[in-house]
Parts: sequence; C-alpha cells; structure tokens
Amino acid sequence: QTLEKLEEAQLAAHAGAITRCLGASTPMASIKVIELLSRLDLPTLQAHRTTCERRISACSSCVQYAAQEVLGWRPKVDDDNQMDGDDDKVPLVIQAGSSMVMAGFSGDDRPQVIFPSVIGRPQLGKGASYSTPVILIGDEAMSE
Repeated sequence: QTLEKLEEAQLAAHAGAITRCLGASTPMASIKVIELLSRLDLPTLQAHRTTCERRISACSSCVQYAAQEVLGWRPKVDDDNQMDGDDDKVPLVIQAGSSMVMAGFSGDDRPQVIFPSVIGRPQLGKGASYSTPVILIGDEAMSE
C-alpha cells in the first residue's frame, strides 16, 4: 500500500528493491509489483529489465501474462520457435545449516527465506501429561 503512494522519482530510486519483490510473495503481490514497474520511466525500467524478466519467468503463468499485458514484454523466441528461457534461469541456492535453513536465488544479496531446521519437544518426567502437545522450534529446541 505504501509503495503505491510513491512518486516516480522515489520509485526509480527503489527500482532494484522493487524488482527483487517479484516472485517473492503471492502472485497477486507480484502483479502489484508489475503495476508499480509500469510507472517507471523507460531508461530505469530497461536498466532492470533483465532481472525482472528472469524473476517473472520463474513466476506463475498469471504473473507472466500480467507482465506481457502491462509492460508489453513478450517471451524471447529463438529461430526454431522454441522458448529461449534456459539461459535466463537462475539457480536456487539452499543452505541447510545445523540450526537454520536459508534459501534464495543465486546473485541476490541475501537469502529470501530463513527458517529454523530444528524442531523438538521437551522431555517430560514420570507422571507428566502428554495431553497438550508442546513443540519447540529453533533456538528453543536447541536450549532444551
């Protein structure tokens, strides 16, 4: 909601951050990002076009359709009428650490998703009730 109120100069200043939002959330959020991108001036939009197209190609078909309709971008087609998307695909990087799992796209500054990989439950003594399940996640599980 606050992004929609930004003026064009502010949008241009944050264009890189806005393009990183593509595909990071729900398809509707990505479509809103595409609408914001359509408000950018042409040189700024062209500067971020490669990143945008790469992220849009990994999104659902409704997001790809929105990019085609709003931004006028069409999928690249080579001479044999086959989609030329293999070169634009970005590897997904997943780091499964001892207590956290991090995931994101190669080339990004930081992971897009970080979540704990340790789940446990406390040891209950004799006569303790198991009626209410207690689950510990992350640091809580490590400390028990």
